[in-house]
Amino acid sequence: MHTEPVFFGNNVEALFVRRLKPTLTPELLKSLQAVGLDLEAPLLPAYSHRVWERALGAVVDAHSDRMGRREAYQWLGRENVLGARARRSARPRSSSPGSSAW
Repeated sequence: MHTEPVFFGNNVEALFVRRLKPTLTPELLKSLQAVGLDLEAPLLPAYSHRVWERALGAVVDAHSDRMGRREAYQWLGRENVLGARARRSARPRSSSPGSSAW
């Protein structure tokens, strides 16, 4: 059985909704929707690797004219890490070591 790699909706939310929202122009939202990432609709539980790659490419394309393609990828990578950190720090924390609050 072959399964395609997926990116979970919480990863999409951390990057596109929490970190990139201020940079999402109407044109970029349309580009994202065209590649399978509709941020106007409720997020799906998971997205294919192909949709993830194309969505990242759409963001880089939208920003590379003002900062260059390489810099746009670097900026996007930083935003992805910051979004993941913010998502992780938002998890409920246990008050005692070894507790199953995670």
